Amino acid sequence: MSDLKNKEINLQNIMKKLKNNELTFEIFERIGFTNKTVPITVIDAICGKGKTQFSYQNIKENSTQKFIYVTLYKTEIDRLLNFCENEGIQIQTPKEIYDKNTNTKNKSNGLKILLKQGSNIVMTHELFKIMQENLIEYIEKYNYVLYLDEVMDLVHPYKYKYFTKEDIFLLLAQEIIDIKDYIIEWTSSYYNSDNTNIDYVNSKNYFSSNTYDGVFTDFKNKCDNKSLYVIATNNKKGKSIYMNLVYIFPPKIFTAFKKVFVLTYMFEAQLQSVYFKLILNPYKLKTVCFNESLNKYELKDYDLEETKLEFNCYKNLMNIYQGKYNDISKRTNYSYTYLHKNELSDINKLMRNIKERVWKVGNEEILWTTVKGQNDRIKDNLSKQGFKSNFVPINMRATNEYRYKTHLMYIYNKYMKPDLKIIFGMDINEDIYALSDLIQWVFRSAIRDDKPINLFLPAERMRDLINRSDNYFDLMYKSYLHKQELIQELRIKILKEKFSK
Repeated sequence: MSDLKNKEINLQNIMKKLKNNELTFEIFERIGFTNKTVPITVIDAICGKGKTQFSYQNIKENSTQKFIYVTLYKTEIDRLLNFCENEGIQIQTPKEIYDKNTNTKNKSNGLKILLKQGSNIVMTHELFKIMQENLIEYIEKYNYVLYLDEVMDLVHPYKYKYFTKEDIFLLLAQEIIDIKDYIIEWTSSYYNSDNTNIDYVNSKNYFSSNTYDGVFTDFKNKCDNKSLYVIATNNKKGKSIYMNLVYIFPPKIFTAFKKVFVLTYMFEAQLQSVYFKLILNPYKLKTVCFNESLNKYELKDYDLEETKLEFNCYKNLMNIYQGKYNDISKRTNYSYTYLHKNELSDINKLMRNIKERVWKVGNEEILWTTVKGQNDRIKDNLSKQGFKSNFVPINMRATNEYRYKTHLMYIYNKYMKPDLKIIFGMDINEDIYALSDLIQWVFRSAIRDDKPINLFLPAERMRDLINRSDNYFDLMYKSYLHKQELIQELRIKILKEKFSK
């Protein structure tokens, strides 16, 4: 049988395997499961309540405890570095280091050196996400505690940058990659140190070289780290297969820490809550308060009614525009598809009317956002006529830079992207997901200092989410209780199955 025929049969077998793949998180729960768990405390508190202050206080009070602090922005890195310097606590941030063994220069090499030394470390979300499993021994050796300032997308669809899904099938057909238990593996371990006598077109050995640096580099690295999974769906007629690659942060890295703190708000609306369910690791929901008699921040049990009351106090500071410039028709108006199909100059005119006729304010007071769209088309078109200098990305979090802004425009009706719905549709309520992002964005403004703000929400659905916030907080708390019960049941079930074997 010809080599080409063998490859064709191999590809047909893979396609058959994918067709039988049920789209369910039970698959991932079993793959992500580890015998070990880590104590996780989710500090769920409204912006400005003291989450960051508590974490700094905890670092100071446990100054001999090794820790890794992961945050979004360089400004927050500098803030922690300054705090630790003032308190006499040694801490470093990874620098780009050259590694002669891999012929690479990057911050991952710098991170590895700091971990080997047992240094306290502060770094960005992006660097944390590319940690390799070979660093686990250092995390366990020094009993590191992890602080996550804001949630991370530890489970998400894998984004293709330089190649397409058809290229994935090509790699499968050439047996450069394989799918085993829904994990994509870069199959060959052959290494030619001087890259001589390699057939660059036909040899899979070239692609497996440790010095390979090409369009598949990021893809290969994630395969090597066992963090790429594949699920598949059929079209309505069952004739075509859609491959969906999913990145899952290696659970063994998470469970290697002595303890984990997550600092956020509305955690059950975040995709990271699904990650903890996926790896079957229970977590405790807490909030933070300031004890005046002790002059310190403390954790206390999450209180649903207190949380709703707290948000309603802030909701009373929101002067939400009610008038003729609002949309009162379809529930999907101002969605991503709507903004791509409709005339953006008309929406830009609405924004100018709100600014000049209703609010009568200048650019300095205004903060606005929308989804950027393909090639930034939506954002660029709505930025015209005086709106170029006061745009802030819709996913902006954890910054105080705009706390003087008092007039806000949220020109979007947020829904989950189709690829996210495929993965998370059963685990995340889409309305809670949208409400959480809206609130996080609004709290970049003067409201975080208990000052009133004016808010333009042209999409009727987004206004309704604010109005019905009590119901959504109830749903989130029920989701938390349900997850803890489910995690416990699944852990017991899987352990029983393992012992019975």
